[in-house]
Amino acid sequence: IRHFASRVLTRDAYTAECLRAKGIDARFLGNPIMDGIGEPGPEKVTEPPVIGLLPGSRDEADHNFRRILRVIDGVSEPAQYLCALSPVLDIEKMAESVAADGWTRTAGHLLQKDDKTVQMGKDLFETVLHDSTLVIGMAGTANEQAAGMGRPVVSFVGAGAQTTPSRMIDQERLLGGAAAYISDFPEGVSREISYLLAHPEERERRGAVGRERMGPPGGAKKIAEFLMQEFGL
Repeated sequence: IRHFASRVLTRDAYTAECLRAKGIDARFLGNPIMDGIGEPGPEKVTEPPVIGLLPGSRDEADHNFRRILRVIDGVSEPAQYLCALSPVLDIEKMAESVAADGWTRTAGHLLQKDDKTVQMGKDLFETVLHDSTLVIGMAGTANEQAAGMGRPVVSFVGAGAQTTPSRMIDQERLLGGAAAYISDFPEGVSREISYLLAHPEERERRGAVGRERMGPPGGAKKIAEFLMQEFGL
């Protein structure tokens, strides 16, 4: 990078700081993935709390969704579960994939098992980002957006390249612990969720780290203005 790049724009402030320490002209002007999803805000107080589910947007989302529901099985605290699905995913297929685990599709896009209900939807992404107390995330960009909105993210190994141990550990490092990778599946993941539900001060701490690492909205405009000013584009 030092030899071939005249300017470096990073996706987070911490990376820019590390590169500058190595003599690279790096700066953080904002991360464009935080644009278009609203302003970060404080945690909403709901009863019971909302737990957002992000199974990802790729072919392995069915498998990852099933693993997420195994985690939910081990959470004893009352909660509302909202699952944000990518437009490319098939809700019917995803509901069928968890039927063998005891989940039954009821009215609309609701899944029911004992005293737990999961609402699935392709228009729930911004609701998950704004209303969740915490997020169970098996995604790439969406996990980072959730952390940037101040929502603690809990992740674990799934199927596909997005959820390998090394990928999840890298994401945890990038986000400064705002996204916590838990290797003990599913019991350890369930315990982590119960811990966060019981400790609002820890949710607040992780949320603040996520907002700091990802930065506020407006990055796309600032980057465009920088390019126009520096290079006359």
